[in-house]
Amino acid sequence: GNRIQTWNQAAERIFGYSAEEAIGREVIGLIVPDRLKGEIGSIIDRLNRGEVIDRHVNDNVTKDGREITCEWYNTPLYDSRGEWIGWASIVKDITEEKKEADEILYLSRHDPLTGLLNRRSMREKLEEERKRRGRAGGDYSTIMIDIDKFKLFNDEYGHECGDVVLKAVSARIAETIRSTDAASRWGGEEFVVLLPHTDLEGGRGLAEKIRRRIEAERIEYDGGEFGVTVTAGVAACTAGEEPVDECLRRADEALLEGKALGRNRVVAAACA
Repeated sequence: GNRIQTWNQAAERIFGYSAEEAIGREVIGLIVPDRLKGEIGSIIDRLNRGEVIDRHVNDNVTKDGREITCEWYNTPLYDSRGEWIGWASIVKDITEEKKEADEILYLSRHDPLTGLLNRRSMREKLEEERKRRGRAGGDYSTIMIDIDKFKLFNDEYGHECGDVVLKAVSARIAETIRSTDAASRWGGEEFVVLLPHTDLEGGRGLAEKIRRRIEAERIEYDGGEFGVTVTAGVAACTAGEEPVDECLRRADEALLEGKALGRNRVVAAACA
């Protein structure tokens, strides 16, 4: 059965229900969020069939409606003749531990200033996409973006101003790309955007959209406001054959060409 037979003080403390309130109630109706009822129901069905599921982690809901993350340890129960009669669970609230682990994972993958992916995470994503295109065929594109004359912001107004510019540019990049794309702070004032399953024209179009959006931005700092522009180089990589570094090198060369042509523009690299 799914009805609670015993309910100790630890369960009272974690879920907020007294033993009187909990005993006789169905576990699923009492402490499982609606969205997980099917999933937890199937785990309970398996436990009821005598299957051993030592440990599982899932979200639960407390008496006052808070969602918490719990770790469950389950033990099958047998009578004196060795017949299976049910199961007992020990539960531990691991909400804080999970939050901490999630934060550590987030910080290890993202740039702390801009919130974009960091260089290492972007490298992993580029490598995954290269392999995927190798299997599925088609192109992916990379955009390398550099803030024009960034040194002037730092020299003239100080590093705090430089940080404001980096955050503003990052925000515009993040809100312009599609949900399937990924953006990273590659280092300093340079950004790399990955566009899965996108050819050179698609990459150029998105880079131009980013460039225009940033050009239209007015950045406020220390009582004044100013504009900022970026230059972008785009490269398309076909069917996963070309190494990631080679694709990035071509995007970087196109970017340098854009700088030489006067900045605030998008240059597409010739295909490999």
